[in-house]
Amino acid sequence: MFRRAYFPGLILLFAAMTASAVADPTPEELEQNRRKLEVWRKQPEQLTRLRQDLAAFLNLPADRRERIAKLDENLRLESAKRQTRLWGVLTRYTEWLEDLSEADRKALIERFAAPSAYEAADAYDRRSR
Repeated sequence: MFRRAYFPGLILLFAAMTASAVADPTPEELEQNRRKLEVWRKQPEQLTRLRQDLAAFLNLPADRRERIAKLDENLRLESAKRQTRLWGVLTRYTEWLEDLSEADRKALIERFAAPSAYEAADAYDRRSR
């Protein structure tokens, strides 16, 4: 089941997991993560949603998780202004996707989930800079 904030929330959660798995966090990052956790503990519905998003992510095939990780990595390399714009695009796309019928959504996801679609989009994005 898709939710309005599903995809961006999943990316955010995965980014935090990836960052912690790749390198030891700095003391500043640890403190920032502690503050975020305290905020989430005060919002149990958001914490529950994040846990569900994490479970959904971990249930994805490995190649799909890798593509999501690559997307997250690419987003983090962008300027803050461009990141903001791209997150807006992701959010609008997620909302549009959720409004499709289940059959249309599945067909679209299957059609464009192939690695070649991601590679083509990445190549186009690099040319447009």
